[in-house]
Amino acid sequence: MFSYISKLLFSKDSNKDERVNVSFAGPVLVGWQSYDGSESREIKDLETLQKFDGLKCKDESTNEVEELSVYLQDGKDTAYFYEAGVRGGVLGYNYNEEKKQLWISIDFQSPRKLNRKELNDLKNFCEGQWYDGAGSGFSGEIADHNDGISPLGHPSKVYVTQAP
Repeated sequence: MFSYISKLLFSKDSNKDERVNVSFAGPVLVGWQSYDGSESREIKDLETLQKFDGLKCKDESTNEVEELSVYLQDGKDTAYFYEAGVRGGVLGYNYNEEKKQLWISIDFQSPRKLNRKELNDLKNFCEGQWYDGAGSGFSGEIADHNDGISPLGHPSKVYVTQAP
């Protein structure tokens, strides 16, 4: 049933050659924590923040950039996205030069522009990934390789953009 419904929803007004980039992003804190967890502090120096610019979440077994869109099919509110061809879902960090902040994002490609409800469903999926999915695991992996320094796995505020 999802397949039929998603084809109806996503085929209307969609051009196969024109995909829409949908991004969920926001500023993220960078912190240091001792290995025993007894001490921690926020890291604000620009050199350290810039060190994480362009870093993408990779699959541990293949070392390829991981696409979180494969997990869309697991959720009752998100399965129709996968059926309809929403792909990507790459989690990464980018340094925002203008704001002097590190940002975290999850970026998807959709067959068409998403409506408000769809954006909300996809935002909820992203928040789940940031808080207890790929984001938290990725953050811990980064800390292990950077003497306990890592961006947090979730943004302080989420901004949504859609562009062809």
